[in-house]
Amino acid sequence: MAPSSRYLQIRYLQLYNLFSAFAWLIVLGRVLLLVPLVGFDHVYGGVGTWVRWTQTVALLEIGHSAMSMFRHFCIYQFIN
Repeated sequence: MAPSSRYLQIRYLQLYNLFSAFAWLIVLGRVLLLVPLVGFDHVYGGVGTWVRWTQTVALLEIGHSAMSMFRHFCIYQFIN
């Protein structure tokens, strides 16, 4: 029996959130490692490309919202 559509949406969002959290954890780790080594002024050179791609993938959240893949609460819409 094939999984339901809602089940697949939940699994997809779980994987997406896991990937997103992992990507931002890598950014944080790189920043924490680079600040003592090269100083604040030069950190962007070590994390800039990764941050740009992580933010680009984060744009998928707009698509998730547009497709109503998760329930909207007024406070979340206000924050966004």
